[in-house]
Parts: sequence; structure tokens; C-alpha cells
Amino acid sequence: MSVNDLICVGAKPILFLDYFATGKLRISSARKIILGIVRGCEIANCALVGGETAEMPSFYSPGEYDIAGFAVGTVSSQNILPKKNIGSGDILLGIPSSGFHSNGYSLLRALLPKTKERKFYAKKLLTPTRIYSQLLLPLIEKYAFKGLSHITGSGFLNVPRMSDQVSYRIQLPEFSDIPSEFLWVREKSKLPLKELAQTFNMGVGMVAIVSKEKLDLVLNYFKKKKENIWILGEVIPNKKGRGAQIFISDDMSETILNYS
Repeated sequence: MSVNDLICVGAKPILFLDYFATGKLRISSARKIILGIVRGCEIANCALVGGETAEMPSFYSPGEYDIAGFAVGTVSSQNILPKKNIGSGDILLGIPSSGFHSNGYSLLRALLPKTKERKFYAKKLLTPTRIYSQLLLPLIEKYAFKGLSHITGSGFLNVPRMSDQVSYRIQLPEFSDIPSEFLWVREKSKLPLKELAQTFNMGVGMVAIVSKEKLDLVLNYFKKKKENIWILGEVIPNKKGRGAQIFISDDMSETILNYS
């Protein structure tokens, strides 16, 4: 999550530090956690340079732990995102997520006991967040993006962080083109699209803004990488007297998210 946020400002991750706190340190479980952090750093091509471990037996129940961390990156002035020239007619691209990306889990854990396929969806909920840095940094170096938005907490309300001086029209990928767990949460929760779209990524982990002139460059890059990408929509003017809005639709409904 940390390195995904870094690349949204055009930065290259260089280092990560972790914090692990528990009531009593269990070497076997702590080792698995640290190995997971190491693997994430390998994928992000950054170094794990240190961290902290804390034992607080009066604070944590047996088996409980907290984990946190932060990443540091570098960015040249030419690569800083988002660009200031985001405007009407620019294209919105969607890059697939690997799943829920650590968001909405209070609801997801409440829904899990209500489904017959608990074991299947429990495994889906444990899918690690996709790390995008090595995929997207070559395009950042080619100045291909006007903006990148990491679709995390608050869902697609993250999109106007690229620019709140415009609005956005988004058509989400077809149901047949996204992981089945997003259809499961829609069916089980009975939530309308408005709530789903400001809670979950709905299969889209990153939204990119590109100019029409750079569109073929980006599409060809993803094709060569054999990576899926969706043309989601476009940047549109703000309605007079209104702030940024996201006009979003899927196979069944449409709604408007207001950014403030």
C-alpha cells in the first residue's frame, strides 16, 4: 500500500521500515510476517532497511499483533504527479486489482459467515494487495501519465485527488471481466453501486489519466507486458457551481459520487 501511494506522486520506492507489536513474540509467526514484508520489498524493488519489534503483554491478547510500516521514495521534478494540465477529454484507464486490497474488511468479515462458500471466499480475502511500482515506473519515466490514483479506502472518491477542478465519467469493467468476489459482495451486502464504489475498488486497483496523444503508447506497453487494462472513460468539465463529481456506472446501474 505504501509503495503504491508513492508511485501516485511519481516517486520511485527506495526503502521500507516496519513495526511489529504483539503481546508475546512467537518466532514462528513473526518469521512468516517478516518474510512476507521482504517479499513485498522484492516485488517493489526497494530495500527493507530496518524496523521495530515491541512486546506488550498487558496490551495484546495472546496471538494478537499489529503491523505497520512506511516507505520512502525519490522523485525528480519532471516526474512529479499529478500534472497540472489534466483537462476535459483526457482518457481514464483502469489497471486490475488482485482483490479487495485491504479495504472494507469490517463488512467483508461480517458477510463471510453468511455464505456457503466460506472457505473459497476466505481465501480470496487473504489475497495480498498488488504492488504496481515495477509495472508503472517505466511509463512514469516516459511521462506517459498525467495522473495516477490508487483506489484504496473511499474507493473511487480517490480519483479526484488527481484534480478536483474537473469531473470524471467512469464505466466499470463488465462483470465477466472482474474477480468473482466483487459480485459476491454485491449480492450478499445488497449495497447500491454508490456505496460499493466508495468502499471497494470493484476490480480496479489503479486509475490512470493519459492524454489522447499518449494513449497508444500506454496501451501498447501493456499489450507487450501481457497485462490487462481497461479504458474506463474520460475527464469531463465540472458542472457550473459544482465541485468534482464521478459519474460511475456498471452493468446494472449508475450513480454519482460527489467529492468534497
